[in-house]
Amino acid sequence: MANLSLPAIAREERNQWRSARLVDKVYKRKGYENNFMTDEGLFYATEVILNGETFKNYSHDLSEKILEAYGNREGTRALLQLNGKLSGQTGNTKLFINKIEKSEDFGGQPAGGKRENKGIVFERELFERFKECLQAKKCGGKYSEAAMYILDKCGADKGSPVIDADGSAGAKNTPRPLYPGMKPYIMPTQHSGHGELLTDITLKHANGAESFLSLKYSSTLTFVNAGVKVRHFPVHEIKKGEIQKSAGKALLEVLGINNELFCSVFKDRPFWHTKEDNKKLLLQEKEGTNPKGTKIWKINVKNKINKKLFRKLISTAIGSNYYMVHGLPPGKVWFWNMTSTINQGASKPIFSGPVWVYYGGKMGNGKRIDMEFSNSYFDYKLNIRNKQGGLYPSHLMLDYKSKPATGKQQIN
Repeated sequence: MANLSLPAIAREERNQWRSARLVDKVYKRKGYENNFMTDEGLFYATEVILNGETFKNYSHDLSEKILEAYGNREGTRALLQLNGKLSGQTGNTKLFINKIEKSEDFGGQPAGGKRENKGIVFERELFERFKECLQAKKCGGKYSEAAMYILDKCGADKGSPVIDADGSAGAKNTPRPLYPGMKPYIMPTQHSGHGELLTDITLKHANGAESFLSLKYSSTLTFVNAGVKVRHFPVHEIKKGEIQKSAGKALLEVLGINNELFCSVFKDRPFWHTKEDNKKLLLQEKEGTNPKGTKIWKINVKNKINKKLFRKLISTAIGSNYYMVHGLPPGKVWFWNMTSTINQGASKPIFSGPVWVYYGGKMGNGKRIDMEFSNSYFDYKLNIRNKQGGLYPSHLMLDYKSKPATGKQQIN
């Protein structure tokens, strides 16, 4: 099993920073135990040591201090150690983080073998059902009902029966980058051109037509996952407090996000603004307080966004000319055709309600921007954050939850 590292700890997973999980485990909080397997054997940690400073007791901001130490290293190496006792030993032992094995709590593989991605399992099992049906074998087992329904539905839509299935596209993971210009959109520019890029399984019809199937699995679904670190939000500009790169400024303006506040979320720790700061920036404030007293910055930017360009961004993020196949445990499958009509409906009427921006996330103290809006087709959550183990923004993502207006049907 691989060992931990500071970059591995400074990573977000399952909506929680791994650094926070490490702190909870050391101080036996939230049901965690302080046991770690290490190069030296079973180890019971009692204290965190960060750059020589020992934290004997739990501190609510210790996780952030770990992230800050990693993010601000700038050529120097932050030192993270755990203090505790090895099993069967009486004296204290200090171990560097790279001496500790990477357990499942921190993204490691489970005991007994490799943990396989559930989405890949879903894709493989559905593809196997397609091949069984198309080879005139018994089409039985998991997802057999869904496979037969999809073959019939796509055949009817294309006016031609399916004769083959190609499952090679899923492994290619074709990128759909964010256009780095003054009018941001997810490339290519026409939403209908995204179907063949989104396909995981392509059904081939007797008349030469193709049906593109985009497979998703789990409750959290993402339309797009586009990089923004280099061409939109360079770290040195964030540290100076202002995005000057034209593509980055344009994107913030389209989303109605304040440039100064955006930079402050990522460069300041903890993210914090007073009412005077807010008035100075002429933001419409809705202030709340979480149980720890951190201010929540929730701004309705409905009247600040560029509606035309915002719609173009959402439309190309969604794409069209494909079928959505959404798997959920223990074997449920939802299915709908992402037509041009659905795309236009899903991207157009998004301004009837509020468009919320959360500076610092829902709790106001995270290294992220969250944006939420809804319509009859989807509940959307657009976020800008780091997903590579750092502090500064690396990706823009558009998550969603589907609604009945999509025409989705449960087919198992």
